[in-house]
Amino acid sequence: MDEILVLRPEYSPVTRETRLSRVLDYALAGRSHRVISRLEDFQEICESQAGEIRRLLFCIHLGSSGINIELFRWLKAMR
Repeated sequence: MDEILVLRPEYSPVTRETRLSRVLDYALAGRSHRVISRLEDFQEICESQAGEIRRLLFCIHLGSSGINIELFRWLKAMR
């Protein structure tokens, strides 16, 4: 089975999203995966493994404002 690349833009270094973490732990249990939370790491993987990435899972935590500023950086970079 192919490795799942879990893209999880960091919401806040102080806040750990416990609900999202629990859901991911359950969903990914027993599956080969790698969690990427920094845009720079994702860009490096895209450059080095461009044709090899087959499975992506986007996991976005939205705070009470409904906004994740880091997600906008990711989207801008992916354009």
